[in-house]
Amino acid sequence: MRMPDIYVGKNLGKELICAEIGVLHGDHALAMLKGLPIKKLYLIDPYITYPIYCGEPYPQGTLDEDYIKVKSLEQEYAGVVEVLRMPSLEAAELLKEIPFDYVYIDGNHEHPHVDNDVKVWWDLVKKGGVLSGHDILLNDVYTAVNDFVQMLKLSTDIFIFSVDSENWLIHK
Repeated sequence: MRMPDIYVGKNLGKELICAEIGVLHGDHALAMLKGLPIKKLYLIDPYITYPIYCGEPYPQGTLDEDYIKVKSLEQEYAGVVEVLRMPSLEAAELLKEIPFDYVYIDGNHEHPHVDNDVKVWWDLVKKGGVLSGHDILLNDVYTAVNDFVQMLKLSTDIFIFSVDSENWLIHK
């Protein structure tokens, strides 16, 4: 599990309602399922290529294979996992009535996308819940998250766990 998952496990209790934005291979989702007391986990990823992913385009064929792998989690964790193959903002609109305990963002790392994700998903995280994500060391991610915290003048802390994990967390 990643550091924010450990924090959530120690601080948020049982029967968590969670979402992961940007699922890719599903490795983090599987770690969450095995390590956290999850009642429902929404896995959200459009599985479409965009111009730059980690420095170069990610092939559509590989993304389709990743989707099939992740989709199999719905059978393995029937009633717990729901895979939504759609952009983050569409999923947020679909799920807007759900009070999320934990949302983890690791989708498109470009500034406008991170900016939209933190703003939209923050509103879906219930009081006492956690909004978190990956790749805080990337300039676009850091800037979007930091600007968001500054804009809302949040009376909370933003945690950067380590250079190795590159995770950030905001406890609402």
